[in-house]
Amino acid sequence: MLYGVIAEDGYILRAVRVLISRIVDVGNDVPECRVMNGKNDFLANFWRYVKEFQYRFPQIHKVMAVCDADDEPPEAVETLLASRANQRLGGLPFPLTFHVIKRELETWWIAEPQSIAAATGFQVS
Repeated sequence: MLYGVIAEDGYILRAVRVLISRIVDVGNDVPECRVMNGKNDFLANFWRYVKEFQYRFPQIHKVMAVCDADDEPPEAVETLLASRANQRLGGLPFPLTFHVIKRELETWWIAEPQSIAAATGFQVS
């Protein structure tokens, strides 16, 4: 199964790769990944990478776009992203899903390790 990931920045991409491997059995599949240059670039241009995936990888199964909410309501950010995708992309032959991280990803790294382990099943140090 081939899937794509578009991340707001490199920091999020590193975490998303780990999370994906914990959530789904990706086997030997390595996602096609693209990294944007921060939130503004992500909001304005994520659709360009979706288009690239559509044409370069016609067998792609799914594309995930991941960003921080940055103190905005996650639902509002998700609605904005979906609206931009509809305007720019129209119908796609694969699902495009948006994952808006409610609290900035950095808060995960300062959270209590036992709580993270209990929620994810993965021990962190």
